[in-house]
Amino acid sequence: MSAVHEFDHERRSTSSDDSFPEPVTPPYLTPMSSYMYSPSNVDAGVLDIGDRSPSVTSLPLGPLITVDGRTQPAQDDPNATMRQKNIPGYGYQQTSPTRFFEPFPEGPIPAEQFRPRRGFIPSIHVPHEFALITLSEGNLVRMLGFDEGAVGAVREVLSSQEGEKQGVRSERRGKEAQHPQRRKSTDSAREGRVLSPVNVAASPVEGEMIEWCLEGKPWKERKNSSEIFFTSVISTLLKHSYHYVSPLNISAPGSPLHFSGIFSRSIEPTEERRCAFSVSFPAANIIRVIGAPRESTPGILAVVRQGWGQRLKEEKSEIGAWEGRLKGPGLFGAVPEPPGPEVVLETLAAFNRQGIELMTLVRLAGTEMWLFDCPASKEESMTISTST
Repeated sequence: MSAVHEFDHERRSTSSDDSFPEPVTPPYLTPMSSYMYSPSNVDAGVLDIGDRSPSVTSLPLGPLITVDGRTQPAQDDPNATMRQKNIPGYGYQQTSPTRFFEPFPEGPIPAEQFRPRRGFIPSIHVPHEFALITLSEGNLVRMLGFDEGAVGAVREVLSSQEGEKQGVRSERRGKEAQHPQRRKSTDSAREGRVLSPVNVAASPVEGEMIEWCLEGKPWKERKNSSEIFFTSVISTLLKHSYHYVSPLNISAPGSPLHFSGIFSRSIEPTEERRCAFSVSFPAANIIRVIGAPRESTPGILAVVRQGWGQRLKEEKSEIGAWEGRLKGPGLFGAVPEPPGPEVVLETLAAFNRQGIELMTLVRLAGTEMWLFDCPASKEESMTISTST
C-alpha cells in the first residue's frame, strides 16, 4: 500500500471529528485541498504547525508546500525555522513545487495571451485538387477531374481545328468513356481494344471521365498543325488556373500513349493566369516557337535568336508559330559551333529572367518539344476571368 493510502487509512481510523467529508475519489485523483487534517494527526517527522489552521498540505511523497505556493516559510518569520523539520531524504532546496499546485493558480490564461508551442501550431497549407489528361491512340483525348469550365474550353479548342481530317468525331462521357471496348466503330477492329489505361470505376474524383475521338491522327503526324494543336490544349488548362505537376507513365500493352500529365489547382480562387508555349525541334536544322503569347513574343524570339542567331539562315512566321532554319551541322553541332548544352542552359536562364519556366519535355510523333509556362496576356486573363 502506498504512503498516500496508509496516511488516509490512519486518518479515518483515529479521527473522531466528522466535520471533514471523506474523499469520494481515489487518492491519486483527489484534489490536494481534500487532504485536510487536524494537527493531532500530523506526523511529527513531517511538520509541526502549532496552533495554525489546517491549511498546509504535505504528503510523504514530496517536499513541503504552503498554501501560497512557496516551498519554504518566508524569511521574515523568525519562528519559521523552529517549526519546520527536515524530511528524511529531502533537503530544503530539493523541491518540486509543480508536482502539487495547479498549473494556472490564478485562473486560465486569456485567449489573446495564449501562445501554443511550435509543435502544436498547424501548418498553413492550401489544399489542391488534381486532374489527369491523356493523349493516346493517335486521335484520343481523355480528361478526368477537370471542372466544366476547363472541359468546355478544351472542347472549343478541339472543335476549332478546321481543314481536312480536323475537328471532333465523337464525344463520350461517364461509363461510355470508361469502357471504350463497348463502343460501336466503323473503323478497323484495332480501334475496338482498350483505348486508354485509365480506369476510373468507382472513382472518388469529382467530375466524369470524358473522351473525344478526333478526326485523323494528329498525335502521330509530324506536322506543324499537330504541334500547335497540342500546345493549345495545354495552354488552355493553364489559363484555367491549372498547373502542370508531373508526367504519369501508365501506358498499357497494345495501347500507345503519347502524353499523360497530372495537373493541380488550388481550391481557393487565384487571379494569376498562366499560359503555355513550346519550342520544338522537328529536324536537325529547324527550330520552332509555337503558341507564344502576343505580349511575350518579342522577348521569346529575342532569346531564341540570341542562342542560335549566328547560325540562323532564314526564318518565317505564320499564325501561331515562328520557324527558323539553321546553317551548319545542326542544332547541337560539334566544335567550332557552339556546344549544345551551353546553348540550352543559356536559353533556359534567359527565359527565366522573363518569368518563363520550363514545365516538361515531350516527344510527340518523334518531335522533341519543350513546354514552357509564362504569364498570360492581359486580354486573355480578362476573358478567362469573365467566363469563369
